[in-house]
Amino acid sequence: MAIALGLGSDRPDNAALLPQNGATWRGQDQWDGHQVDVMTGPDAGAKPGTGGTVRYWIGSDGTMYRVQVEVASQARPVVIDFDTGEYVPVQPVPGVGPRP
Repeated sequence: MAIALGLGSDRPDNAALLPQNGATWRGQDQWDGHQVDVMTGPDAGAKPGTGGTVRYWIGSDGTMYRVQVEVASQARPVVIDFDTGEYVPVQPVPGVGPRP
């Protein structure tokens, strides 16, 4: 859960500093019918309690399709796939709502 919430940070990394911290472009791939760039994020291996590489699958429009994270406590990387379907708001239940 912490990984997914961390992806929503409102403070993006400084793009000029990312290569100095180990972030690299790994190549292109196809993901769910979309052409994507595969990139690794800054190396977190030196931080206590973290694993190593974070890998991102990003479309040309900036859509994040997948994230793969190495976590120290897991033998295999954690993979989060994002659904890019159209947003559909949840309709309120009649008679239920916030109390004044």
